[in-house]
Parts: sequence; C-alpha cells; structure tokens
Amino acid sequence: MATKGGVELGSPMVARGKPRVAFCIGLTCAVLLVCWGSAACGPARTGEPTAGLPLAVFPQPPAPTPRPLRVACEGGREPARIAQRLVAELSGMGHAVENPCAVASADPRPLPEIEHADLYLGYHPPAGWTTFPVSVTHFVPVVSFWLPITDIRYADLQRIFGGEITDWSAFGCPWEEPIVPLAVAHDPPAPLLPVSGTVLPDVDALVATFRDVPGGIALLAASAVDVRVRALRVDGHDALLARESPVKGSLTRTLSLAVPRDAPPEFRERVAAFARKYRASPPEPGIEIAIVGDVVPGRMVERSIRAYGGDYTRPFAYVADTLRSADLTIANLEGVLSDEIPPPEDPTTFFFVASGRFCEGLRYAGIDGVSLANNHSMNFGAAGLADTLALLDQAGIAHFGAGMELAEARRPAFFTVRGVTFAFLGYDAVSHELYGAGEQRPGTAPADPTFIVEDIARAREQADVVIPYFHWGWEYTAEPSPWQRELAHRAVEAGADVVLGNHPHWVQAFERYQGVPILYSPGNFVFDQMWSLETRRGVIWRLVFRGKHLVQIRLQAVQIEDYHQPRLLPPSEAEEVYRMIRAASPGWPEEEGVQR
Repeated sequence: MATKGGVELGSPMVARGKPRVAFCIGLTCAVLLVCWGSAACGPARTGEPTAGLPLAVFPQPPAPTPRPLRVACEGGREPARIAQRLVAELSGMGHAVENPCAVASADPRPLPEIEHADLYLGYHPPAGWTTFPVSVTHFVPVVSFWLPITDIRYADLQRIFGGEITDWSAFGCPWEEPIVPLAVAHDPPAPLLPVSGTVLPDVDALVATFRDVPGGIALLAASAVDVRVRALRVDGHDALLARESPVKGSLTRTLSLAVPRDAPPEFRERVAAFARKYRASPPEPGIEIAIVGDVVPGRMVERSIRAYGGDYTRPFAYVADTLRSADLTIANLEGVLSDEIPPPEDPTTFFFVASGRFCEGLRYAGIDGVSLANNHSMNFGAAGLADTLALLDQAGIAHFGAGMELAEARRPAFFTVRGVTFAFLGYDAVSHELYGAGEQRPGTAPADPTFIVEDIARAREQADVVIPYFHWGWEYTAEPSPWQRELAHRAVEAGADVVLGNHPHWVQAFERYQGVPILYSPGNFVFDQMWSLETRRGVIWRLVFRGKHLVQIRLQAVQIEDYHQPRLLPPSEAEEVYRMIRAASPGWPEEEGVQR
C-alpha cells in the first residue's frame, strides 16, 4: 500500500449522512498534525518600515490546520481490534486520526458522533454510506443434544424468541416440551435474543443449562458449536456444512467499514483496500461422514436378495439417498464375499458369505470403505478373506482391519475430503485370539494396546483425523463393558480424534473421555435378526467436521424390514431408539465418562 496519497493532508474531510441511533461510550482525543509556519512568514519586527514594500512581502493568512479524521467504532472486541489496525495504517499513510469514538447502535438517542464521522466501523453502517465488509459471523440455532428436532424455519425462530410459540410439540416433538429462549454472551451479539432472562457466559454454561432446561434454544456462532449441542438447519440451510447460500438477511452479522458516499474517491479506495486486506476468509464447507452398523452379507440377507431376482441394491433401497448425501460413508462388513464359496444351506448358520455382486449394493449406497476387523471375516479361512479383499479392490471400496498378513491388517485406510485427510483403523477385540493376523498369517488386526498406540501415531503422520473402529463388547446389551471402555480410553490417550465401535447388535452408549467422543455401537444395519426390536433397530452416525474438528454428531434411526432392508424411522419411532442410547449414557454430553 502506498505511503502517501489519496486525501491530501491539508484537505479537511467533511462528514455527511444521516445520524445513527447511538450513544458514545468512549472519549475522543484528537491527534493533530501541526503545520509550523516559516520564520520568513512571521510578522514584521517592531519599528521596521513597511511603507512602499511590495504587497507580496506582507504576511499571508495561515493555512488552515487539517482536521483529523473522525472514526466512529461500534463496541466489541472485534471492532476494537480492527479499529486499532485501521488507525495504525491510516496514520502510517500520513493521516491524522482521532482516537475512535465508541458508539452503540442500540441506544435511542441520536448523537453526532456518526453524523460527523469520516469513517464508521461496526455492524450497523449508516444508511446511504458506502460499505465494505470485513467479516461475517454466521449464527446457528442450537438445542439440547437429545431434543428430537432437526429443522426449523427462520420465521418460526422469530416467533420463538418473540414468545409467540412456546412448546416444541408444535415442531413434531413426540412429547410436550416448553420452549425456553436463552442468550449466550457473544461478540457480536446474536441477531435474535430473548425478551428477558440471564445471559449465559459461554457454551459450557449453555450445555449445563440444557440439562435442567431440556427445551432451551439459543443462537451460537457457527465457530462455537460443538458435539454437546444439536445444531438446527434453518429453512433447509445447514450452516455447518455451508453447501448452500445462507438464509438471506437473517442469522448473520457483518462487520463493515463505511464511508459517506461523497467521500473523496482516493480515500474511499484506501478504505476498500484495507477491508480487502483484513477481510476474514469464509470457513471451508463442513465435511460429513456417515457411519452405519453391521452389514452382514449372508444367510437370510443373501436369500432375500435372490428371492427378489438377484438385485443386490435392494437392501439399500430406502437408505441409499441419505448415505450418498454424506461426503464419506463407512460400514462394518461382517462376512465374506466370494464367487467361489457356496453359501451354507442352513439358514441359521454363523458362517456368512454372499456373492461378489454384493459390492453392487455397497457402491449403490455410496459406501466408500468397510471395516473387516470382525469375527466373521475369517469364516472361510484365508481363501474367503482373499476373495473379499480382491472383490472390494475391484469395486473401488477401501477396506481396513484385516489382511493377508499383520502389517496389512494394521494398515489404515486414508480418505481425503476437501483437503482434510481421515485415517480409519480397524481392530478385532472379539475373535483376535482365534482369527488375529500374524507376520505370515492372514486375519484380523488384533486389538492389542501396543498396536493401537503405534498405529495411531503412525497414521497421525499422514492424517489430520485418526479414527479407530473397534469390534468389541458383549452382545445384546446397550451398556459398554469395562474392557470396551478401557480400550476406548487407551485409544483416546494415544491420540484418537473420535472412537467408534460395533458388534453388540444393539445400539450402545455414548461417552466423552478427555473431551473425545466415544460411540460404542450403532447396532445392526443390514442383517436378518428379526426376532426383536433391539436387533432390528440401529442408527446412522453422521459426524460433521469443520476442518479437522468434529463439531456435530447427528443420529438417524433405522429399522430393518423383511430380513434385509433398513428404512429410516419417523421421529415418533426414532425416539425409542434415542431413549435407549440416552438411558445407557446418563453423563452424555455434559459430563466426562459413562456415569453410573
């Protein structure tokens, strides 16, 4: 940027425009550039003759002292930070600048600080001024993690914060739950605030309040949202994924510089250049990873597919769209794929195998990778595992957690989405003593704590996010076993960013350990265990990342029909699944650990 130019130092800036509704909360002290007159231009000494001298030798009127630039700055940490840089930069160009006068647009008294300003910095630029955006803060409505609401209209948000809508049953909540608008301190303030009530100091206080006020709702800056709350979509827009344009004129606050429209062009351009220089980059779109439970290619699943004409996309007919909408989808493939091994005749067998065409269904559903670290990948020995690996490779589906020798079994699968690299590691904690891989032996990756620590550290060298996926636990219970929790904690201590698991065939608890989420089991997804609701029902975990940070865990409940087809459950039925998880997770999300 040029060191001088634009508005001449000797030309005063004249402020124009309509007065703002504001009040002054700071003092102004002028920093003036003083023009010193030359000694030759001073008055004649007493007694010196003046008659007959040319007119030019008489003293001229002194040049007017240039008025310092006046800056009106709205209160808040971010405007103050930008104002400090602005004053330093303008001063470096040779402008005299008064200390910014702090104003707040909420006061009803009009003051001249904005009317007579040359420059405005804040969230409410004067009408008719030329504005230059510096940063945009997107706000998101958030509710308790357990409140079964996912979407809302902006018009309804206005009515909620205005006190017109008072119960969540109006939005499909299966029970009556009073709505309680809440406020969280933020700079800038949220665009919608309750008409009364205490302002909570931070997100921690909000999460604690949700425990006692389960119907609470507040607006948080998107950057402040984390896994402990549920962020709502507004008019179909997901601010955390940011795949569409924000809802117009609603949940944003834009920090802008503004100058009067008749400000000198050179000065206006300097302000525009400053705004461009310090303009915050918009956040990258979020990344969504869908995790599904046990997909069992065999037994009645395979028989049902063949009975319906051999359409291997059929198991995923009702869920493919939602899985494909994620950026990345991972499943636990619990069985063997082979065109050489015939399926057993016994419909109750525990040896699972399906045609290699099952990959058609996986691809149709948008499944990008599968864990093979389970107690059925070796049902048909080395030949069955080799066929499975080859067929997955041919289909372009990544795999992890099993291999033809130990190094391959321990090797992570890497996925890069919008510049963020995810590493998935699979570990068998159920059958590793029987099926665990060795130096020259095919099998699953054993859930050995030493391997876990080494593998996470090695994966971290290439990945931004490391996710171990365990096959563990006791079957047919929602509560994780002590040894599940011990393994999960070891993984967190080794540096895992989130820990996942499966095998129990039921949904299981959630836990936070050292701030890291642990999701113990999503239950079944494609399986023939039709003999109980618990084994027919499961969840899709939808993990939302902003960069490498996990900011949301969203749940979609499913129920298996006709031995092989999961369908998405409506809220009234899904709530039974969520209650099962919640009952096993009394400390989630506000406390560390699984509390008992």
